[in-house]
Amino acid sequence: MEYNYYICIIICNLLLMNKKAQIINGKLTSEFLIFVVLAIAGVFYIYKTWQYIQHNRENEILVLASSAASLIQANLLDSLDISIEDTLKPEYKKVKRDLEDFVKVNDKSRFVYIYTGIEDDIFFVVESEPHYSDDWSPPGQKFTEANEDCRAAFYESKPVVTKVVTDRWGKWISVYVPIKNKDTGKTIAALGMDFNSKLWYKKIFLELAKSVFLVILFLVASMFLITIRLKNRLLKKEIAERNNKENEIRENEIKYMRIANKMTDVVWLMDLNGKSIFVSPSILQFTGFTESEYLDQAIEQRFTPESTSIGLKILSEEVKLYHSNTVGRKDHKRILEMEYLCKDGTTKWGELIVSPYINDSGEIIGIHGVTRDITEKRKAKYELIKAKEKAEESDRLKSAFLSNMSHEIRTPMNGIIGFASLLKRPNLTGEKQQQYISLIETSGTRMLNIINDIIDISKIESGQMNLISDDFNLNEILQNLMQFFKPETDVKKIELAFSCGLNDEDSFINTDKEKLYAILTNLIKNAVKFTSSGRVHFGYKKNKNELLFFVSDTGKGISPEQKEYIFERFRQGSESHARNYQGAGLGLSITKAYVDMMGGKIWVDSVLGKGSDFNFTIPFKIPLEKTEHSINGVLSLDDIKKSGLKLLIAEDNEDTVMFLRYVFENIVNELYFAKTGNETVEKFKKYSPDIILMDIQMTGLSGYEVTKEIRTISKDVIIIAQTAYAFSEDKEIALKVGCNDFIAKPYTDTEILELVKKYI
Repeated sequence: MEYNYYICIIICNLLLMNKKAQIINGKLTSEFLIFVVLAIAGVFYIYKTWQYIQHNRENEILVLASSAASLIQANLLDSLDISIEDTLKPEYKKVKRDLEDFVKVNDKSRFVYIYTGIEDDIFFVVESEPHYSDDWSPPGQKFTEANEDCRAAFYESKPVVTKVVTDRWGKWISVYVPIKNKDTGKTIAALGMDFNSKLWYKKIFLELAKSVFLVILFLVASMFLITIRLKNRLLKKEIAERNNKENEIRENEIKYMRIANKMTDVVWLMDLNGKSIFVSPSILQFTGFTESEYLDQAIEQRFTPESTSIGLKILSEEVKLYHSNTVGRKDHKRILEMEYLCKDGTTKWGELIVSPYINDSGEIIGIHGVTRDITEKRKAKYELIKAKEKAEESDRLKSAFLSNMSHEIRTPMNGIIGFASLLKRPNLTGEKQQQYISLIETSGTRMLNIINDIIDISKIESGQMNLISDDFNLNEILQNLMQFFKPETDVKKIELAFSCGLNDEDSFINTDKEKLYAILTNLIKNAVKFTSSGRVHFGYKKNKNELLFFVSDTGKGISPEQKEYIFERFRQGSESHARNYQGAGLGLSITKAYVDMMGGKIWVDSVLGKGSDFNFTIPFKIPLEKTEHSINGVLSLDDIKKSGLKLLIAEDNEDTVMFLRYVFENIVNELYFAKTGNETVEKFKKYSPDIILMDIQMTGLSGYEVTKEIRTISKDVIIIAQTAYAFSEDKEIALKVGCNDFIAKPYTDTEILELVKKYI
């Protein structure tokens, strides 16, 4: 009957169109009354024709279903148990083949099935769908969609053709016929056939089309003749009214277009379906689309998916709000932000001021508004929020870092001051004195390391850290590290081993020696610190054009959460006050910065409780010429005495002068001191020393200036720079001005003696 509805709509529209033409001075003409009678007759004719065709179609499928039911052998159905086990029985297979064959022959039917009733419920017996089909219903499955027509066919034994039925498989016209035992006449099952409702009504409509066409053609012709008769009466009046309205509209369009063309904001109008009706030319500047391109776009093409969803939701809300709120609804406005898609593939954010668009009848027919470009404003706001969050996080981390620094600096200071005060006590044994002095040295070394880390991270943060490349033997570096850490690992009773990827002759490389040494020292120091038993192994391998270094241990390991930030500045494995290990937590951040500066990469693999493997790479650069490196580290103090060494110490700090006097006064042949740069030059000329310990910062001439002046006199004298400026670039400057070597303050007597031994 739905097609009858559409036909009636068509005819009613014709009636309304004709009515408009037939009303003159508020009165209905006789022509309109005649047309109404003809239209009613036409509708009645179509309705009766529809009933006739529908009745014939129902009889046709009843005959078809009855024919199918007559082919089913009742004795085969009686042998079935109405359960899934039936699928294995030959009787079930025979009935199923019959249904499948029937469907193949009668392709008008989509489903053919047999069902039965048990205790007032309907269950499937067999159907035409293959077993592998998603739509297949196994025997014994309850027919949950069974309606009263379906039940009537079985329980009342009467054939039924249904109206449109909707179930999980779609919309259908179904026919049900009983299957009876020929001997007893009793209904043992029912056969159902489903026909697609759309195809069903489509075929009826096609059959009805001829009659509909004739009726419509007749009505249109009638309306046309009547309309022509009256059209001349209205034509002049309509033309005059139309011209007046067109002129008014044209003037308004010109006025509004002048305003819109001068606006940088985008003015737009959209109907209730989301289709744009109008947009100002400023849309070109905003999105890159012309007016025509923009108007042809669907709402999904104008906004990002998130903004599209918001826009459609707001459109729906505006309509509901308008209908529910009768007070002030014309003045209602909403402000929101949406993300537009631009022609070049980018996006822009717009601030929309939205309000309902009302026609002359007071009905809402869309929404209109103004869009302002807030992309830069939103970007600035987002960056401000990110900067605020970053600053807050930085403040938090720096606060934790400074708190830790206070602890790490005060702890060794406490050791130095505390044990220094204990040394003042009378009657101390020599053993106790040496023990206290050793603890003071340990605390001083720890504090020096912390200060060096703070200086290094400050230079890294400010971008003042530079690479200073040098040629050196890599295997020699690893041997030195082995000797340095071996005493500590022996105390902890853990194994320390190293391996080299190149032989000694081929292990000369060109890179920043100091930074590489610092990287390996930090990683090995951490490995030893966090390993209580087992093994620490370090070394390197050559991999094409790079060197792969590794430091592995069997220590406590690193959790996955710690691995995410272990190389970050101001971060430690634990930021709480309950840490079990000393350290400022800067070593790994400095290490990563050094590796990055040297053009490499660093990463860590670790299993909590089993150990860690730190790996990093640096480019493998071969020196242009291999330099012979020899360190004479086997000379004794007696050898220095026998050498007849003349030593000049340029130093203006009284404490350092006193320290160096105690170190050298009994082991050198001649010892001289100078407090200023000028005095140093004079004593050099007067005494011709073999070695000069040159302080860089002195009164008058600096150590650099003194070195330059001495080099104009002698190229052979050994000059060792000594300074509290401990950066690697300070060493580079010292070597460039003519110094032979460099030592950073503070240093021990052993370190300065070993350095002097090199040049005897």
